Amino acid sequence: MNQVSVSAILPVFNGLQYLKESIGSVVSQTLQPMELFLVDDGSTDGSLEYLLSVETPFPKIVLTQTNKRQSTARNLAAAQAQGKYLAFLDHDDIWFPSHLEKLVAPMEADSWVGWTYSDLDEIDSSGCQVSQRNLRS
Repeated sequence: MNQVSVSAILPVFNGLQYLKESIGSVVSQTLQPMELFLVDDGSTDGSLEYLLSVETPFPKIVLTQTNKRQSTARNLAAAQAQGKYLAFLDHDDIWFPSHLEKLVAPMEADSWVGWTYSDLDEIDSSGCQVSQRNLRS
């Protein structure tokens, strides 16, 4: 697959305890995003300071807003994103290393495919797996 442009978007509200792993999972992608939008949604736990200090191998754009919830934070970043594709994760999400590669492949292979999603595994706040493949029947 040729290198395609993906904008990763991560809204944050008081998610400091999860950010190292969440952002680390974006940095570890086999298909690197062209940019990472980190949107602080009025955090009071030091999340904004962490977002400003973290380094990434691709451009990192930190946006801020008063607490307006995740959808508004995602839309704020999406309006500025330059990627062909948008990839969303929440502050307590961790992507598997090939997440973006697997999601982009069907869209690149067939122009009729407009969006993709993945199954998910659930982990608790300690990082222990609670369940697997929650979307499969």
